[in-house]
Amino acid sequence: MVEMAAVSNATGLLPDVPGMHGPKVDVDQLASTFIPKADGGIFSRRGTVDYSTGAVAPGVFAIVYSDDPHVRKDMKFITRSDGPYYLHYRPYHLCDLETPQSIAEAVLMTEVTIAAEAMHSEVVAVAKRSLRAGEKVNGIGSADIYGTIYTYKEAKAKGAIPIGIAANGTVKKGVLKGRILTKDNFAPDTGTVIYRLRKKQDALTNS
Repeated sequence: MVEMAAVSNATGLLPDVPGMHGPKVDVDQLASTFIPKADGGIFSRRGTVDYSTGAVAPGVFAIVYSDDPHVRKDMKFITRSDGPYYLHYRPYHLCDLETPQSIAEAVLMTEVTIAAEAMHSEVVAVAKRSLRAGEKVNGIGSADIYGTIYTYKEAKAKGAIPIGIAANGTVKKGVLKGRILTKDNFAPDTGTVIYRLRKKQDALTNS
């Protein structure tokens, strides 16, 4: 959810539905699955982020569409597919190595790996179990909450709590399992560094 939100915020591509679809498919089914329903796939529109739990994991992939004959000629040569949807697939995921490299490049070489000028998606905190008023919750990976991606507009309209600032916050009103933590039922811990950073980010996003 967090990784796809990062991609969404950098590219403007949006989750098709809250939490995305996440179908379990093989690699040879990706280009026929991650496409609009009108063309036999699962999406309501083009321009989305999503994931698969099938044989593709832990790889990464992108499905590219083009109706330009010159682009399609090159894509056919590169992917050996007739299109108009073309699969680009890498059968491994090196985020544990690539992330520190990106940080080093940013600090030492002032090179930007990914930059988002606007918020397009948000990963919101959802109750993994029913939470009682007065409880403090643990963060990502705990038995208390999990993250679900929403479009930023949807998350903001719901007053949803970003999962990154939910740890050590306090439940104000009971939250049933599967429900979103919101400003009405939850109070984040405002004394953390990550909370202050998020407030600065919000100020930049809303300015």
